[in-house]
Amino acid sequence: MVHGGLGSAGYGPGQHHLGPGNSDDLRFHGSELVMLYDYKAQAPDDLSVRRGDWIYADLNNQTVDGWLWAYAPKTRKYGFIPRAYARPPAMTSL
Repeated sequence: MVHGGLGSAGYGPGQHHLGPGNSDDLRFHGSELVMLYDYKAQAPDDLSVRRGDWIYADLNNQTVDGWLWAYAPKTRKYGFIPRAYARPPAMTSL
């Protein structure tokens, strides 16, 4: 399934590239989400992720129903994942 091309959710080409030697994940914008299931990319603009991986997605700036345009710091890649496959991490009060 083609979801509309890279960057369709407001991320410009090349925006995901980090500068040389920069691995500061705090630079990524959007909500932190945790993958509930493995997902293997089925289209060129999909993102392969594994259960338990952390991803970042701007939940207020999505353009394809049922899909999230997300960034996976572990692989340093952007792509679409099924919306139902990710959720915010569980938070506990201290």
